Amino acid sequence: MKIMTNFKRTRTLFVGGASGVGKATARMLLNDGGAVVLLGRQRAKLEAARRELAQIGRVDIEVLDITDTGAVRAFTDRMPDDFSDLTGLVNGAGVFLPRPFLEHSEEDYDLNRGTFFLTQAVARAMTVRGNGGAIVNIGSMWAQQAV
Repeated sequence: MKIMTNFKRTRTLFVGGASGVGKATARMLLNDGGAVVLLGRQRAKLEAARRELAQIGRVDIEVLDITDTGAVRAFTDRMPDDFSDLTGLVNGAGVFLPRPFLEHSEEDYDLNRGTFFLTQAVARAMTVRGNGGAIVNIGSMWAQQAV
């Protein structure tokens, strides 16, 4: 399936891009001429994905646990310098916590909090640059439903 065929001169950040739908989407973008940054918690998994995808095009990696508020803040502080050329963001990280509703804690939503502030920083960088961009959130009903 081809969504767009002109990703030349684009660079997209993929949160959760080392596997699954995020990696598959990154592959599609690379095949269409774009560059990608894969972001995730596990360096080994990111490096394996980079080795696989770098045969197609430019792939950078960033190790970041988006549930760590301080780490997200430090990463977003780098946005104007290191990621001023971002034209896209794909939020594909997720977690499945099948617990009874009354057993959930605030920490269960740290992923959502990190995703929110990371997305806000990318949108801000796109606005400052003035060329716009695209933000895609990949989700599942299970991410929002307490069991």
